[in-house]
Amino acid sequence: AIYQNTPEIAAEGLVQLEDTLGAVQLFYRDYEPLFTSGLKKGDTIKIRKPPVFIAQEFEGTVVHQEVKEQLVDLKLEKHLDVTVDVTSRDLTLNLRDFNEQIAMPSVRALATKCENYLLSKYVGIAQFAGTTGTRWNSLAAIQRLNSMMTHRKLAIGNRFALVDPFTAGDILSSGDMVRADAVGDGGTTLRDAVIGKKGGINWYTSEQLGVHTYGGATNGTIKGGKVQSALVAGATTMTLFDTTFSGSLKIGDLFTVAGSVDSRGVPNQYAVTTAVTAAGNAAIVQFYPALPAAVLANTIVTFVDSSPIGIGGDRRGLAYAIVAPEAPIGDALPAATINYRGIGIRVVFGYNTETKMNTVSFDCLVGGAVIQPELLFRLIGDPTLAV
Repeated sequence: AIYQNTPEIAAEGLVQLEDTLGAVQLFYRDYEPLFTSGLKKGDTIKIRKPPVFIAQEFEGTVVHQEVKEQLVDLKLEKHLDVTVDVTSRDLTLNLRDFNEQIAMPSVRALATKCENYLLSKYVGIAQFAGTTGTRWNSLAAIQRLNSMMTHRKLAIGNRFALVDPFTAGDILSSGDMVRADAVGDGGTTLRDAVIGKKGGINWYTSEQLGVHTYGGATNGTIKGGKVQSALVAGATTMTLFDTTFSGSLKIGDLFTVAGSVDSRGVPNQYAVTTAVTAAGNAAIVQFYPALPAAVLANTIVTFVDSSPIGIGGDRRGLAYAIVAPEAPIGDALPAATINYRGIGIRVVFGYNTETKMNTVSFDCLVGGAVIQPELLFRLIGDPTLAV
């Protein structure tokens, strides 16, 4: 019976999962995760945070930078599963046919769900580039993004941008994005997601990216309000108000604060971290990052309108792990688990007493987090492209 090949099915499933994950492979996957036995949804694993170094100008004495191992907690937030009823005939299939007819479609469904979850972490990114309502179809816009990445001191060799299919089509329609070296690459999903390299940035696309819809808070004139009381440097909470301030804010809504700029005069950028609805013409807003300098009362805060979801920067900014749950106890069921390079999958054959059907399940635990938000940008643009 096919269940005698469970370890082989799990191994092939892991290969398929890695191949099908597509563009999320751009992000950091810790290659030596500190796994423990008996993992379940809600558990936390440790991953190694990739180091970031700064190039210094040599002026007679070198500046030593220590390689300090930093461990980051990564919560396994999702337990994803595909369970399929299989007939007696299915159980007599050879390994190749079983993989093609049952295992591969199941694993592709898992990969899609994993990608959807991981890309939802964009709300943890506060830096943004682009303009709402403006399309990414010019070299000037692309070069502006590259300049912003340089300004924020991102490593030149690691820069990428990941956009939705409509924005990708808009970029490609400009004729500026062609990448001949992506042809003949074996046909993997990640390579198929390549748009091209332009302006020093490698561009990719994912169908799992859509539009971030702004929560809608407004003072009746602009999408924003005023700071009610003066704020000190380091603040991460403020009260917004205005005589007609109303509406809601969502996690991931972006904003700027009038007069809050960096040393080059570039506006500092912030993201809402907790959803809130205005009451009595005011709302208490929690945000990230902390204010670098004090802000006066009545300072204007302006929010970014709805925009396509795009992510760019350095892959080390977002980390993830896809882990195989523990095999059933006591060898009661044909099962196998496999973990390799930060990706894992479990395969279990069973029997459903309610439907009187044999089953096979493919499942995994997944966790992801923005661990270095300073390395990432949200790419905002024209949401009407998705209509």
